[in-house]
Amino acid sequence: MWIVFFHVAAVFVGFALTAGIGIFLSGIARSGDPRAIRAAGRAGVPLATVGGVLVTLGALLGFGAAEMLGFPLNASWLVLTYVFVGLIIIDGFFFRRRWVVALTNAAEASPDDEASEELQRIANDRLAAVTGPLSGLLWLATLIMMTVKPHLW
Repeated sequence: MWIVFFHVAAVFVGFALTAGIGIFLSGIARSGDPRAIRAAGRAGVPLATVGGVLVTLGALLGFGAAEMLGFPLNASWLVLTYVFVGLIIIDGFFFRRRWVVALTNAAEASPDDEASEELQRIANDRLAAVTGPLSGLLWLATLIMMTVKPHLW
């Protein structure tokens, strides 16, 4: 049963480090304060990266946990969860992380007293504004699938 424990622990800590940081960093980015964005980015990039690795590890451990608990790996609720988690990981590593790195770099290059045009553009990026909440909905859907385990088809 240790694999179940490590699966749940990795996913929960990974969630906290990715979603939590994403929410706060998005709010800090909207403030337009280069110093605050720099500090948040410097802390956020490594923590969110560790969170993404933990989510990925938790997902991989989930296969073993499902087998150990007797769930068929092709159960409809698990297949849907694979899709949700895959999209969360793609968003995290290929959209959200890139945005955070670009935001942090722009804040580093921006003067202390006023956000540069580049920093303002990145801080108000529409893709980041959309993928953050969508990722949150995917996390919610994943949580529902993992707790309710509905028979879908």
